[in-house]
Amino acid sequence: MTVSSELVELVSRELQEPVPEGAMVLARSLVRADAERGAIDAILFYGSNFRRRDDREGVLDFYVLVRGYGAYYGRLALAFANWLLPPNVFYVEQSRDGETLRAKYAVVSVEKFRRSVSERAFHPYFWARFSQPCALLYARDAQARRTVTVALAEAVRTFVVRSLPLVPEEFSSRELWVAGFRASYGTELRSEREDVAEKLFAAAPARYREVTGLVAPAAGLERLGADRFRSRLSRLARSRGRWAWRARAWLGKGLSLLRILKGWVTFRGGVDYVLWKIERHSGIRADRKLLEGRFRIVGLARVFWDLFRRGAFR
Repeated sequence: MTVSSELVELVSRELQEPVPEGAMVLARSLVRADAERGAIDAILFYGSNFRRRDDREGVLDFYVLVRGYGAYYGRLALAFANWLLPPNVFYVEQSRDGETLRAKYAVVSVEKFRRSVSERAFHPYFWARFSQPCALLYARDAQARRTVTVALAEAVRTFVVRSLPLVPEEFSSRELWVAGFRASYGTELRSEREDVAEKLFAAAPARYREVTGLVAPAAGLERLGADRFRSRLSRLARSRGRWAWRARAWLGKGLSLLRILKGWVTFRGGVDYVLWKIERHSGIRADRKLLEGRFRIVGLARVFWDLFRRGAFR
C-alpha cells in the first residue's frame, strides 16, 4: 500500500511550519557536535512543547535520525545498545540570553525509522508518535528531507489502518484517532491522564480529519460524508486486529521497562527526569528511599513496582 502524493504534500507543508527559536538553537548545537562525523541526516521536533510552540517550559523532544550508529557514536557499546533496543536517549542544553534551553533527543537510524513507521512494524512506539504533526529542524539535503517526509506520511497511514479494528463499522475521524491514541498509550508504561487521547485530537482536529480522508481510498474505506467513513473489515479481521492490540500492550510494557533501564545508563539524569515526568502527569511522587541500597538497579525496579502498584501507570 503506497501513500498518496496529497498526503506526502500535506506532511511536507507541516514540516515547514515555524518553530520556536530555542528549538533551532538546540538543533544547531547537535549538528555542530556531529560536524566531524557528519552522521546526522535529520532532526525532528515533536511532542507537547511542539504542540504549544514553546521552548521555555520543560524539556523539548527531538528525534535525531542518523546514517548509522557506528558512524554517529564511534563507540561500540552505545552503537550496539541503539541497534538492540532503539532509540538511545540523551540530554542537551544550551544557553540563550541568560536562560537555559533543554531537550532530550532520541537517536535512531534512518533505515530503522523507516521500517518502524511502516505497516511492517507491529508495535506502535514509532508510528503512533509520528502519525502526529511534527517539525523538521534540520535535513542534510533534499534527499534526506524527502525520505523523512515520506516516512512520516507512512506513519499516518499505518496508524489509520491499525486503528480500524478499534472502532465501529461506521465512524468519524475523531473516533478513529482517539481510539488509536488511547490504545497506543496503553502499550507503554505511561503516566498521562486518561483524557490525553482526546487532547491530542483536539490539538489539531482539522488536520486529523484531512489525513483520514487522504488515507481512506488506500485503506479501503467508504466515505459516507464530510467526516463519516465505513470500514470494510470482516468480523474475523476486526477480531484479529483487537487481539493484536492486546499483544502490543503486553509486549510494549516490557519494552518500556527495558528502555527505562537502558536510559538509566545512557540518559544523564534520566531517572530523575522520568520520575519528575511521572509525578507531573499522575500526581504520584516516587519514594526515592527505595533507590537506596548497594545495587541501584534493584532499587530502580522497586521504585517502578511501587509506582505501578499505586496507579501511576495506565
